[in-house]
Amino acid sequence: MSPENFGSAIRFERRRQIGRKPGGYANTYYVRSEDGTLALRAHTMNAGTGGDTIFVDAQSGVPQFAVHPKRKVLNLKYDVLDTTGSVIGRLKQHMGGGRSFWSILDGNGEERATIVAPDTILQQFLMQTLNSAREAYTFVMGEAAFATLTQEQRPRQYMRGIKKFMYGLFAPRDWVLRMEPDNVAGLDPRVLIAGALMMQELTVTGIDD
Repeated sequence: MSPENFGSAIRFERRRQIGRKPGGYANTYYVRSEDGTLALRAHTMNAGTGGDTIFVDAQSGVPQFAVHPKRKVLNLKYDVLDTTGSVIGRLKQHMGGGRSFWSILDGNGEERATIVAPDTILQQFLMQTLNSAREAYTFVMGEAAFATLTQEQRPRQYMRGIKKFMYGLFAPRDWVLRMEPDNVAGLDPRVLIAGALMMQELTVTGIDD
């Protein structure tokens, strides 16, 4: 499925698949479209310490796009690359002023949108320490919010094994990006998906399957 066809909601299911994912990868995310179709798998390889994040087609396993850090240590900038290695967008994490937020840039380095949260860095650290996370992050273009990243309970049909059988006790919560399609015009959906996933991987605490 092309990222352009995801609809107005994208669900990110963080999964641990020990022994079933490429060697060296730290986390795998299932990326589902609005209708529940499993469209992409994203494999993160130590994203916080200089590793790449690879998005592959969920059915064929063919790479679709990737996120590459600009440096290996203390990195705050990432390139989003297509299958030819060309830069289609950039992500930049800002840590100044006691608060953190992300910029989403186009391939020319022009800022197109930001991802913001009202919490200070200290508050985010305390929530992560307590294995918690805030309920919503806002995506802003210009002066207008066009999307939110919120936690929602994972539907029962997406679960497996004993956790599916005992859904009421084990149902995890996933981060879901809900967008207003009319306000996303001109923003490459691959860069938007990459930004939402990196926000989860490096800023908030994910929920394991």
